[in-house]
Amino acid sequence: MRQRVCLSLLLIWLLWAHDGKAAQQITLGTPILRASITDYRPLALFVQRTDLAMGMTAQITVFIAGTDHQREVFQYPCVNRCAAMDTATEVDAVITALNTANLSTRSLWHRIFDRLVLDFPERFAGGGTVQ
Repeated sequence: MRQRVCLSLLLIWLLWAHDGKAAQQITLGTPILRASITDYRPLALFVQRTDLAMGMTAQITVFIAGTDHQREVFQYPCVNRCAAMDTATEVDAVITALNTANLSTRSLWHRIFDRLVLDFPERFAGGGTVQ
């Protein structure tokens, strides 16, 4: 238990303290007006898959930051909050697909951003393009 708490605190510290640069980003077709957000960049991806005696649990959490430096969190399954992947079974299928994907043609973050734009269309104004 103590080890899990320490690991969680370390991950949280790394997530909020590190502004890593990645090649992929989402460029919005229409900027979000609250702070004129024009781009998002990836920060972190957490994938959890647990096979419990009572049933399988699968969860994907994506952390991104906009040009206003505000961090945002998207979580799957996203029951009643996104266009798809609202059950653990659907999330598990995506995890399996990512594990076997050929990432030499499209990077992992490129694929994740494509999915975010599809699943949260109201959040990414104008649809955006992934670069």
